[in-house]
Amino acid sequence: MVSEGIIHLTTVYSTALLSAVLPHISDYAEKLNLPIEHPIAMEQVASFSTYSQGRAKITVTLTNQYSFTWSSTHDNCGVIEDFFTPRNYFFIQEIEDMPLYFGTNTMTTNEIVTFARETVQKLGYSKAVIDPDIPPKLVGPTLLDTGEMIPQANVSWNFSNDPEQNSEISLFIDTEKKALKGLIIVPTIGVRPHIGTPLQLAVKPDAEKYFLQRTQGSLTNQATSKTEKWMQITPTYSNALLKLILPRISDFAEKVELNVETPIRIDQVKHFRADPLPGKYGGTVDLKNGARFVFDPDGFVGTYSKPGFYTDWDYHKSPSYYRGKPGKSEMNTNEILSFTQNVFSKLGYPTDVTRSDSVPTLEGPLDDPNSGVRIPYCLFSWSSEDSGKIYSQMEVDVQEKELTGFWLNSSREGRNKIGVPLKMEIPLESLFVHITPTYSNALLKAVLPHISDFAQKLDLPLDQSLTEKQVLSFRPSQIRDEVAGSIELTNHFWFEFDKAGYVSSFRSPDNYFFAENSNEKYPPSRSMSFVPSKDLFAKNAKIRQFAGKTRMTTNSIISLATETLKKLGFESLISTNCTPTLEGPYTLPGEIHLPYCRVAWEPEKSTDADHGNALHVEINTRERKVIGFYLQLSDENEEKMASPLKIDLEPEGLPNYLKRAKNRDTPATPLIWNR
Repeated sequence: MVSEGIIHLTTVYSTALLSAVLPHISDYAEKLNLPIEHPIAMEQVASFSTYSQGRAKITVTLTNQYSFTWSSTHDNCGVIEDFFTPRNYFFIQEIEDMPLYFGTNTMTTNEIVTFARETVQKLGYSKAVIDPDIPPKLVGPTLLDTGEMIPQANVSWNFSNDPEQNSEISLFIDTEKKALKGLIIVPTIGVRPHIGTPLQLAVKPDAEKYFLQRTQGSLTNQATSKTEKWMQITPTYSNALLKLILPRISDFAEKVELNVETPIRIDQVKHFRADPLPGKYGGTVDLKNGARFVFDPDGFVGTYSKPGFYTDWDYHKSPSYYRGKPGKSEMNTNEILSFTQNVFSKLGYPTDVTRSDSVPTLEGPLDDPNSGVRIPYCLFSWSSEDSGKIYSQMEVDVQEKELTGFWLNSSREGRNKIGVPLKMEIPLESLFVHITPTYSNALLKAVLPHISDFAQKLDLPLDQSLTEKQVLSFRPSQIRDEVAGSIELTNHFWFEFDKAGYVSSFRSPDNYFFAENSNEKYPPSRSMSFVPSKDLFAKNAKIRQFAGKTRMTTNSIISLATETLKKLGFESLISTNCTPTLEGPYTLPGEIHLPYCRVAWEPEKSTDADHGNALHVEINTRERKVIGFYLQLSDENEEKMASPLKIDLEPEGLPNYLKRAKNRDTPATPLIWNR
């Protein structure tokens, strides 16, 4: 499942991000009196790299080798989360470099701490970030046994027992020159609003999920969460399976003496997810008390967990969230090991399945080095000496002396030894079908006239009546009763025909918004790094082939996009009060102009809808022509406008086909058929 939070990175978006971030870096450098000419211009940037998974992040390195990392904090805000000078003692890689930092310390401990506090105050951070009453942790300056002094200090704060308000800030100081060498701030959810500053970014990036759907049709015509991805799991089937699984889970809980009321009843279950494969009678059971059991289709509890440390680690939570009692743990290593062996003994699993007769590795209990908080959890792992494969693991709360996690990763032979598969009488209906050339051709013949009609309405340079000979590849829908799929023609025009009965996406081969993908086929990289020089863009063939002049005004661009919707019959989907957003044309460093733009209508969705209408028209403003189109209907409009196609051919269900193929001992035909 592709996350909405992952951004599809392009040169345009990365460059726009750099241009928007530079003023923030200039302001940051000015406040800290760094020896940098400001405002910082593009010519001062030696290189920059972008990364986006969840939150956008950009690292900028200047020509003087000072580096800054800007990261988004919330909404449209961000913060410089770290800054470093070219040389920092606390990050040296080679011991031979230590003499480079020898010198004379000229600051007292109080002066170092005061310098750090004043530095943070210059940035304007509120008390929510650094409380003056909380003493920091100080490392350095360091006097070596040889008598040499390293006048470098690290001052850091990691405070607040409330995980929602916790933050960490660390400063690196040259105590000989009384100069700042680096600064790191790690704000968590509660602190971000106090330090984030708005970012003015003209370019709206595509989410990777949207990019894949718009350019590949990889989501529209596949089974969705509404169909449980693989199979149609009815309430009757799910409830029947849950009733069979609960006694097995109860038996497991009783054997290892979990703090769970047994026998476990349906009213104790918060959520149940059945395995969506025919003949695989397993699933995940979440109880209302926070316990989770994963019942393996081979007939045993393969995983148990409850909120702990190793089972529930979240970067939003500080170590203090898991704090235990001060002092020593309630159990020593031998007692913990004896506890785990007792669990294995009660379960009765053979040692060749669990590897419990080998010496395990141990992690924890831990003491957080910054706060001194005890984290009263440990993790035992039993693995193969030859391969290093982990066969079983247990997490133990050594304060409460209870099992908080159990994992079993056995071989097929081992699973057969400990499991007794369940038996179900209720069938599981497959939504997938076996795609044969005959069935695929039937779908293609039903779809082609509608694509021809779409192309004629937009005056695309295609034959009036498309034939199979013009089809380079066809990716049919694999779902029962859906006449849908994506088509690429021999001239590389691409269309997606939606299961609701209309062309939902189109692109021409000269569509810049798709061609900038790293390899024009697979998902893009989530990071991008380059030097923003004229030479780079001049030598980049992928960018150069799209360079040119814009020959349209803003009004004429929007007018062409609106006229396109009229021709396609979708004008009623846009409200007269809804102003479209316009992205592009773009100008990159080196005065490289890209005459491509996207006109987008994305009205506010209703509170009870998954999404609103989304209509995008992409235009080459140099040629004054439409090069791409994308439509996603709201749930309400999809129901009103849907007119799905039907074909007379009934495909074979996938489970039956796989069963026959297995009996014949022959491989299954691929589900995607290319002509």
